[in-house]
Amino acid sequence: MQAKVGHVVIPARIVVGVDGTVVSVERRLGASLLPIPYQDAFIAGVRDCVRKWHFSPARIIDSDVNPNTGVGPVNEQLVEMSFDIDFVFDESAKTSTSLRPSR
Repeated sequence: MQAKVGHVVIPARIVVGVDGTVVSVERRLGASLLPIPYQDAFIAGVRDCVRKWHFSPARIIDSDVNPNTGVGPVNEQLVEMSFDIDFVFDESAKTSTSLRPSR
């Protein structure tokens, strides 16, 4: 038996740890998330999928360049990062995503 749910958007916020692993996947509330049947199943599917992803760790690079010599110490720090992504499901069984940095 196959359920028909039409066009579904699941907005999520993904947090990536300093080692590049996904540490958190949370549903974002927004106008594009409508009450739909099986909403919990869609959200669980998104979480299961995203937790398998691995990212290059985010880095902050800071350099204090001496204006006279053009060289100086470079400090690099790995940081946790987050971004927002919309998972779009439709009746054609195609899934797409749109990604943007979280604010």
